[in-house]
Amino acid sequence: MSLYLIVLFIIFALFGCASTYLVKFIYCYWVKKRIEVRYVWRACLCALLIIPISLLSQWLV
Repeated sequence: MSLYLIVLFIIFALFGCASTYLVKFIYCYWVKKRIEVRYVWRACLCALLIIPISLLSQWLV
């Protein structure tokens, strides 16, 4: 398994984590009627981690 495929798998996992946190935020906002900002921050962190990893993957190839 090449290093590039591992990097792509990590990027895919981070996208999944970010979308999960956004769904949790929407659930808390619509169903529980309260705002949980920590889910938005975690989703942003996952999205921001994608940028340097994708830049490193371009450099590694």
